[in-house]
Amino acid sequence: AAAEAMCTTDSRPKSATVLLMLPDRAGRPVPVTVSGIAKGVGMIHPQMATMLAIMLTDADVAPLLLHGLLRPVAARTWDQLTVDGDTSTNDTVFLLASGAAGSAPLRGGSTEEGLLRDAVEAVARSLARQQAADGEGATTLLTCQVSGATDDAEARAVARAVVGSSLVKAAVHGRDPNWGRIAAAAGNARLASAGVLEAAGLDADEAQRRAGAPARLDPERLRIAICGQDVFDGIPLPFERAAVRALMDEPEVVVRVDLGLGDGRGEAFGCDLTEAYVIENSEYTT
Repeated sequence: AAAEAMCTTDSRPKSATVLLMLPDRAGRPVPVTVSGIAKGVGMIHPQMATMLAIMLTDADVAPLLLHGLLRPVAARTWDQLTVDGDTSTNDTVFLLASGAAGSAPLRGGSTEEGLLRDAVEAVARSLARQQAADGEGATTLLTCQVSGATDDAEARAVARAVVGSSLVKAAVHGRDPNWGRIAAAAGNARLASAGVLEAAGLDADEAQRRAGAPARLDPERLRIAICGQDVFDGIPLPFERAAVRALMDEPEVVVRVDLGLGDGRGEAFGCDLTEAYVIENSEYTT
């Protein structure tokens, strides 16, 4: 009921739950739940913008540890979500812990912390994907998975640039396997703000130094695949356009970009750009 009541221009409620086992004080496994709800499908762009997300767990976690767990998760999920490139001042993500499951207090750096972090990230990722798929006017979820970057920060920057490109989004709506638009967007990528870079794991000085810097890309090493079909490998590759168009006629289009420069990985979530988005936002007033 809460997931539905909080909706604004959302067409459907969004929720996710993950169950895991953590030990109690005696070392016996007890079931623990991580659940979340979210809303927001317009004015959505890194970082977050007009969205709300509330995640709850019945694990026993101290507030400081909980905050440290949430920040990198948000950097890898909601900070990688874009619907239309517009932001606002109104966004909130909560992660609250009740301790009601009876699990032992979580210790920083423990195996149990890793298990809970993975569960929280799974819930956050699911919610972010649901928001992208329900973007205003959207018909298609657009996911970009980047590998081969110099580090994860640059991979995430490239992924954000691809799913945020109006030309890529329009091509996805038209089922056009236009690798040139993807390559151009990747080449235009810039790293996130210092706050997001620091949340994702960079130290404060490096985050300040690299914030907004262009991501590195070598066209001769660049590889692009659309829905599993290789379309570019340093040079354009021959492919059956009609077959790829058919692959793109699914609820989700996955673009894979390999930069060929290192081991960095990242992903981002967006949607196609449609006439319905323009109509909805040209008729909407506040």
